[in-house]
Amino acid sequence: MEIIPSILGNNPEEVADQTTKVAGRVPIVHLDVMDGRFVDQTSPLNLDQLLLDGQRYDIHLMVYHPSYLFYYLQNKLIRYVFISAEIPVEQIEVALQKGFQLNLKIGLAFKTDTELELLEKFNKRISAVLLMSVEPGASGRIFDPKVLPKLKIVSERFPQLWLEVDGGINEQTISKVSVADAVVVHSAIFNKPFDPLTGVIRLNDLLQ
Repeated sequence: MEIIPSILGNNPEEVADQTTKVAGRVPIVHLDVMDGRFVDQTSPLNLDQLLLDGQRYDIHLMVYHPSYLFYYLQNKLIRYVFISAEIPVEQIEVALQKGFQLNLKIGLAFKTDTELELLEKFNKRISAVLLMSVEPGASGRIFDPKVLPKLKIVSERFPQLWLEVDGGINEQTISKVSVADAVVVHSAIFNKPFDPLTGVIRLNDLLQ
């Protein structure tokens, strides 16, 4: 299982500070992008200036019109771009078509209360699934066990899809999501009195 540091900042300075602490030290960094409408929080949207050359990223676009931001992802090292399953289906279709044109691998992100029906419709057109285990938009929220049945469904019925879990992951909860391919972590890495890489190593040690 991969331990992916999550970058969650309300301004460019916060994003830069968190990113520089882990960039070049971990294979993948997860960047949360928020428009203030899909979730209450906002983050910088000028992704071309936020993404560091040479660092690979997963991008979680918590926005209503994700395809508008795909332009900024060109010529960057992007593994997966996650769009929200809760946006209008028409916008999902647009994003999938645009992503295909730009050779971006698209994933669907599901909130804790969102059912998985869209996977039946789109599983052959996406590359990954991100299951939220907290309400998205802020760090430090408590792990919601409602994600566990969905984790089991995705891992068993759609094994071809890369599977990530995001939210409330720490030393007490990581074992509950062990069937996932990766976990996305913020507080247990950045909100600790030690170097963020130490947080990654501690979580990795629990998986051995």
